[in-house]
Amino acid sequence: MVWGWALLAWPAAFPVMAQDVSWDYQQELTQALELDQSLDQSLRRLALDAGQSLTFTQTAGLALRQESLESLLAFYQRVLAQHPDNLLALKGRARVLAALNRRAQALEAYEQALAAAPQDPKLLAERQALQAQRSPRLRVSYIQSRWDEHWPAWGQKIYRTSERLSQVQAVLPILEDKWLSLGWQEGVEIQESLIFGDNDYALNRRGPFVHLTAPLSPQLQVQARLRQETFTNHDQASFYRQQDKQELWTGYALIEYNQGPWSLNTSYTRDRDTWPQFDQTQGRGVLNIVAQELWGLSLARYLAPGWEGVFSLYYEDYGTDRPDQLNVNGQVVHRPLFLPGLRLSLGAGHYTEEAENLVQLKGAYQWSPWSKAGLELSYALEYARNERSWLNLAQGLLSWEVAERLNLLFRGRWGQEYNGDRDQYWTLDLGLEVRL
Repeated sequence: MVWGWALLAWPAAFPVMAQDVSWDYQQELTQALELDQSLDQSLRRLALDAGQSLTFTQTAGLALRQESLESLLAFYQRVLAQHPDNLLALKGRARVLAALNRRAQALEAYEQALAAAPQDPKLLAERQALQAQRSPRLRVSYIQSRWDEHWPAWGQKIYRTSERLSQVQAVLPILEDKWLSLGWQEGVEIQESLIFGDNDYALNRRGPFVHLTAPLSPQLQVQARLRQETFTNHDQASFYRQQDKQELWTGYALIEYNQGPWSLNTSYTRDRDTWPQFDQTQGRGVLNIVAQELWGLSLARYLAPGWEGVFSLYYEDYGTDRPDQLNVNGQVVHRPLFLPGLRLSLGAGHYTEEAENLVQLKGAYQWSPWSKAGLELSYALEYARNERSWLNLAQGLLSWEVAERLNLLFRGRWGQEYNGDRDQYWTLDLGLEVRL
């Protein structure tokens, strides 16, 4: 992946945006970046609640957004240096500071904007929302997924894994700007044999968890979650059954640093190893309750207006007999200046144990279909050289402030492989958040 390092070494010899870009475009870009950040935070929250690690595919675009926001802030400050009463610049500066997580500066900027327009309803609502960010909240989520495993050697699908998981958590502000969450999760995982027509296994999964979010600065944030999960038999009719309940400690730690033109994401994840193992003697998918670990980093750099390069390196340590492996990835992300809601990316990766090379092309578009709602639709096409298979991935994400203190999140994902392999899966995530 030498070309990945070359992308990151590309000198930032370009201005973030031309000086003659219209004022309307600056306003449009500010709104697009605010929406992008809101949807990105929602997506990451859903992924982390589901126990998914934040790999480079979910951290792409951070450096580009950070650099664009800092450029917009510089633009508004230049305007205000010459015209201190410019209302559009006062509004824009406040919104950008809020998007940059500089809460104290943003509140001060909103006060200055409201001094110029004390009855502006949108400004009043935005300031109130910013002030309410430190309110305690209650979150409830529900996740349902299904995976059909195709076995190329047999030329058929051999089992289907279905999972339902519910979570409830109280999110409490502590100290100055940190958050502590206490929660409980409960779910069922069933693996159905598509050969014999019964269940390979059926498990109950439940337990408490604690989560800490600790911004150390506007640029640096730390998150950590620890779960104590207990697995028991869901029924007594499955082929594989446990003699007794089993406990597994799982969770993750995440450190994020964003300071233009760089973005760094380092993470450690420990979760149940669900990699498909097939017992050819029994003709069944094997039940394992062991942990797998994933740790690594994703490094992104702003390259030029609308362009970002991403490099990532992860190490996968499996709890089963499967050999550990490294995966190395590189990606180029582009946000067209003429259409800020659109994001395109082209990436490639290599997985050592699988001796697999992947290439992925992805497109995503974000917009606000109605007031206080954001929607993102994305599609990705991925080619695996070793398997000679094509993977189609589609996703929809909706974030909607239904009422003043009630937020709704919904994500639907679908994937289908063709040619060499023919796995299929879908996932539905639903989340509600009530600010108290």
